[in-house]
Amino acid sequence: MAENLFGQFYETRTLRPYENVDAVQTVMEELALVYGETDPTTSGATTSIEAAQYVNSIPELLWPPREEDEGKSEQEIWGSFHRRLKASVKKTGVETDDVLVIITASTPYLRIAETLWTGTLDQFRSDSKNDDQIVLLLDKEPRPGPFQTPQGGCRIEVAVILAKQLRRASGRPWRKGTWLGRAIFKVGTTKGGIGFTPKPMDDELRDHFNLPRGTLRYVDLPGTLDPSEGIFEIDCYIDIDLLNDVQNNQKTDGALAFQYQIAIDVTRSLVSKANRELADRAEVDSPSEISDSLCARLIEAAARTEKRERDHDREQTLFNYIKTEPERFLACDEARLTKLKSIIQKSMRSD
Repeated sequence: MAENLFGQFYETRTLRPYENVDAVQTVMEELALVYGETDPTTSGATTSIEAAQYVNSIPELLWPPREEDEGKSEQEIWGSFHRRLKASVKKTGVETDDVLVIITASTPYLRIAETLWTGTLDQFRSDSKNDDQIVLLLDKEPRPGPFQTPQGGCRIEVAVILAKQLRRASGRPWRKGTWLGRAIFKVGTTKGGIGFTPKPMDDELRDHFNLPRGTLRYVDLPGTLDPSEGIFEIDCYIDIDLLNDVQNNQKTDGALAFQYQIAIDVTRSLVSKANRELADRAEVDSPSEISDSLCARLIEAAARTEKRERDHDREQTLFNYIKTEPERFLACDEARLTKLKSIIQKSMRSD
């Protein structure tokens, strides 16, 4: 049901020709988001996290205290929010049973947009309380596409919308899908880890790179050891027809498996080039000597612990692998992709 609601209910409006919708907006802007090891982000703000956290952490919707909430418990603040949200909706002339809360995530990378959660105001209240914990986890299986694309970042939106068409009345929202209030959070990634941008490849590009006409993938890398080039994303060119198929079938097992394969190809290309460049720079003995380079960023991301903490000893080990045993590094890196096996198995069983 939730997957269909995105296109059915959601709309973007710049004009607000309705009475008292500002009250709903004011309440919704009290929401906050935590994604990874960061402080809560307020509505309208942008936060940056490391790429490794981006693809592994679960975003959480929170109800932080206002100035007037000093001395109140977390549950009192949460209860007050939901009472005021219902009251603000009623001020618009709309019954609370006629609205839904819809939470979506979108990213410009591969033009992915997904509905994460949807429900009534009462469900929004009940689902955000787990025993004594006040939080709404924005997760589901498989992991939403926008949360798998650190190179594109994402926009998370929590909106109160009309669930059905109402009788048209002056100053009152009436059209199905109209939003009464919303909170918007933007998440980007820092230079932790590596980023790559899939780009369509046609015959003209194949000729430009002097590639055979049957080439399906090609990775164009800057220098891997130079810190000044570590700020650049990697260009990963994909056959234009295959890339269109991925975009049009994002949630299929085959598309997911192919996206994992692209990421593995990028890593393999980077490791191979770093190995060749290190062979010409025998004086480089540790990742700290190439800090902020593409190679160092890859090593830092691959060496993090399960709690996403840096492990300098592990970083040195992985650096040595790239320098002397690149295939061993690739084996270790692939082992971190815990969902890869099941995705490949599902893709092979698909009709």
